Amino acid sequence: EKLNAYSFEVHPLATKTDIKAAVQQLWDVRVVAVRTQTRVGKPRRHKMVVGHTKSWKKAVVKLHDEDRIAFF
Repeated sequence: EKLNAYSFEVHPLATKTDIKAAVQQLWDVRVVAVRTQTRVGKPRRHKMVVGHTKSWKKAVVKLHDEDRIAFF
């Protein structure tokens, strides 16, 4: 929150434009930048069964200096 950036887990097919529009519409704030990461699932093992955790997409949204998102 010091950097006025917030991170969200988003749909894997969501684009930066989609994320920016959704944040601006939901919280009525001005988005300066959107950075995304696709996090690959890690291998996990339970007894003899080998599997992995699910992959997911993370978005870091930077807001204008005057805008804030109040969660609480």
